Amino acid sequence: VAIAEWAGDAPDARRVSAEAHLRVGLMELNLARMTASRGELSAALALFRDAGDVGGEGRALDALAMTIALSGDLDASIEHMREALPRLVESGDRQTESSCLATLGFVLLLRGRRAEGELWMGKALAAARAIGVRSQESYAHWCIGELVDTFGDSGLALQEASAGLAIAQAIGHREWTAASLAALGRIHRNCGDVDG
Repeated sequence: VAIAEWAGDAPDARRVSAEAHLRVGLMELNLARMTASRGELSAALALFRDAGDVGGEGRALDALAMTIALSGDLDASIEHMREALPRLVESGDRQTESSCLATLGFVLLLRGRRAEGELWMGKALAAARAIGVRSQESYAHWCIGELVDTFGDSGLALQEASAGLAIAQAIGHREWTAASLAALGRIHRNCGDVDG
């Protein structure tokens, strides 16, 4: 970030600085330092907006929405994702769009808005399949499996978590394998299948 800011008025200096803030913000998010993440991502968003970079704006809004959701403000997260999606579509960033769709569906489900959440999850699955990003497809299945059990739909939850696990294992994606296994364990436990 310091080197990007040192570039000052060089061509694309704002975009370079914005990208640096975005990456630092994502690292802070992965370290669960939410306040620091939110500060870096907000700085990235402001710089992308100042530079007129619509795609960068969409990516920063998407990452900021995730940080905000994990911090507990689901409604603000939903607003940020809804703001991010048209920018991601306009810029042609299908991979981030797919992830944003799934996260929006996840947060809506978490908020108790099942019909709307499942609608966005369907869009996320379609987007992931259209661009062939199996990790995003696994993530979307896991999201559904993780949350529909809370609505009493254990059958669908088991089906979706199992689909997410199968894809994650097929592509060697450890994070979604672990997440899917955890969801499956909870579903089996909630159905009285302790051994399962």
